[in-house]
Amino acid sequence: MSANGSTTATAAPTVERQGYHKLAAIMGPHSEMAIFRRFSALGMLDLLSLQAELMELEVKFRDICKEDDMSAVGDDKLHSLYFHALRKSEGGDNDEQYQMLVQIRVKLRAYNEALIQAAQLSKLGRPSEANLQLLRDWLIDSKGGDCFLMGSEAFTWDDTSDLISLFNQEDEQDPFSRWLSATVLGWYHTVFGHRRKNRKFIDVESGIVEYRDASLARISTIAATTLSSILPILAVLVLYFVKSTLKRIGVMIGFTTVFAAALATFTSARRVEIFAATATFAAVEVVFIGSVTV
Repeated sequence: MSANGSTTATAAPTVERQGYHKLAAIMGPHSEMAIFRRFSALGMLDLLSLQAELMELEVKFRDICKEDDMSAVGDDKLHSLYFHALRKSEGGDNDEQYQMLVQIRVKLRAYNEALIQAAQLSKLGRPSEANLQLLRDWLIDSKGGDCFLMGSEAFTWDDTSDLISLFNQEDEQDPFSRWLSATVLGWYHTVFGHRRKNRKFIDVESGIVEYRDASLARISTIAATTLSSILPILAVLVLYFVKSTLKRIGVMIGFTTVFAAALATFTSARRVEIFAATATFAAVEVVFIGSVTV
């Protein structure tokens, strides 16, 4: 409290994040760096273990059911016919079938949950090489993670085949966009990008800069649109000046191949879509060859 009776608030000291806390603060808003171990072998081992336990429980349960079905004591025969009678057997002299069913229910729920989780994990893609290398570089950077990982945790991101990414746009990108991200973007940052004043930093201390995916997508779209406009016109123009029918067929094969390769490179179209578009393009060329006299 000050001399005039008013209360003054003192700002809490800023605590610099370190280690995992600093890494989590980066991964939160930047999912491209949210890369984790899948532990696929351990997950499969867990599923196999639960499956084996359920197999054993199932065999025991079937044997108990047979004994109850053949029993002449009380309502034991009703256990396989009437669930109400089975539930009433709880706590009685012969509640083995009921107790086994409860045990199976618990184990089956754990097995199904693990199975569903494994299926969901299998849909998560692997991180791109560029994003994984970015994370690894940050971990060893003296201004980034500063090699904070110790013990067995130091090998967390070593096994590339067992890593998953929460950033799945990599699967949706076409090969050209992935090439831009992995190669051209690094070159651009080294030559020009690091000089920009309006850079958006992922981590100011280590100097990691974020580039918008929309910009890369725009470049890819422009390239794809330009090629898709030029190729048909160029094919018709070349075919017009080629007089030999055999040579025209050769030119048509060449342009059709280039067109299909362009679709596969600059778009994320499926194979059936590429096949349909290529067939249409080839049909146009065939019509032109047949309609123009040599």
